[in-house]
Parts: sequence; structure tokens; C-alpha cells
Amino acid sequence: MGNENSTVIYKNIYQDPYDTLPLVLTLISAPLSIVGALFIFITFSLVDEARNETRKLLVCLTISDFIMAISSTVGNVRYAVKYGKSEIIELACPSTECDYLCLIHGSVQTWANLCSFFWTTIIAFHLLTNVVFKTREHYFTLRLCVHGVAWGVPLVIVILAMVHGVIGEDYRVGSGLWCWISACITPSEQFFWMMVTGKGWELLMYLLTGASYILLKGYMIQKRKERKQARLSFMDLSDNLRPSDENYLTLW
Repeated sequence: MGNENSTVIYKNIYQDPYDTLPLVLTLISAPLSIVGALFIFITFSLVDEARNETRKLLVCLTISDFIMAISSTVGNVRYAVKYGKSEIIELACPSTECDYLCLIHGSVQTWANLCSFFWTTIIAFHLLTNVVFKTREHYFTLRLCVHGVAWGVPLVIVILAMVHGVIGEDYRVGSGLWCWISACITPSEQFFWMMVTGKGWELLMYLLTGASYILLKGYMIQKRKERKQARLSFMDLSDNLRPSDENYLTLW
């Protein structure tokens, strides 16, 4: 996986132009995500009751999704402007010039995407530990570590990818209408870096959050049977949570 593989010149390789449907759907869904994020920011700022620890974590998740939605919009507009009139797209590897917009938005989107996975997992663990283990997560050091992991680890991953020169024009190879892992590396390298910069963490998030919510749901059922109560809320088991935090069991 050295530089020799990265500088191979691909000849006579073409890819069909993008379909209009994915472009339209993204340009509709991304702005809707931005609007939804703004509503969460506004309610958090104006409604005092919404400022518990779980909602603070949700705001952090929303920040990453907000950045990702903006980056997706930029990437789709770039792709439409650059390739919108092309009947075929020729893969130019190595590229004769650096597409800085592609590099920047690809890096930002990869970072925001990873942050979203991390914050989603952290929220699951937050609920599980508060209900089952009765932990108190208001200590400054612990909160600092959580933010360091959620924002910092994705940043380190993106920097490593940039140092290895694998973020760039992907010509929709394995992704949507945005830049991600360069198409100018071998398929095995593409698979490796797609796992490292996104898909691997996404799969891990699915497993961890799924396990967390199954354990949490099972614990709640057990406690209701022990106390012989038809209704038992998170707030009955933890001072850090509100009854509305149970909605996360449905959302995920």
C-alpha cells in the first residue's frame, strides 16, 4: 500500500454520469436536516426544561449532523456544476490539479460523519449507565474526556487520511454525489480507508447502540416486574434523566 499504487495511471476508464434522483433527494433532505437542527438549537436556547444532560449530548450530535448536511449540499452542488452536462465521466488518475473544494468538503464531511457516529453511541451509553449503574456524569473531567473522544478521534482519523492522500475525488465510487475516498487508489486500499473513515465505525455504532438499548429495555421491563408497576419512567431510576428521554428508545 505504498506510493506506487497511488500513482498508477488509469486509462480508458469511464463512469456513467450521476442520476438526477439522488441529487434531488439530497438537495431536499440536506436543507431539511439543517432546518431541523436549527429548531433543536433554538429550543435548547429558549426552553430551560430542555437543558438536561441528555439534551446537551443531543445538541452535540445535532452540531455534527448540521455540519454534515451543509457539506453534503456543497458536495452535491459541486458535482452538479462539474459533471451535470457530461454524458460520461472519465477517471483522471492521477489528477493533474488539486480540487481544493473536493478535498475540503470531503474532509469536513468525513469528520462530521464520524462525530455523528461517536455522539450517537455516547448518548446510548449515557442512558444505559444512568439507568442501570446510577452514574452521575456531571464531573468536568469526564465531560472533557467525552468531548475529546467525540470530536478529537474523528479529527485524528481525518488527518491520517489526508496525510496518506486518500481523501479526494471519488467519482461516486462507493459513495454518493460528494468527495470521500479517492478513486485513484487500489480497490483494497479504498475498502480499507472506507472502513477506517466511516463504514467500520458506522457498523460498530449499530452494534453498540443496538446492544445498549436492548439491555436498557430489558432492564426497564425487569424493574417494572420487581416493583409491580405498569409504568416506570427513567426519572424514577435516575435523577439525571427525564421521562421524555425514553423517546430515544423509539428513535434509535
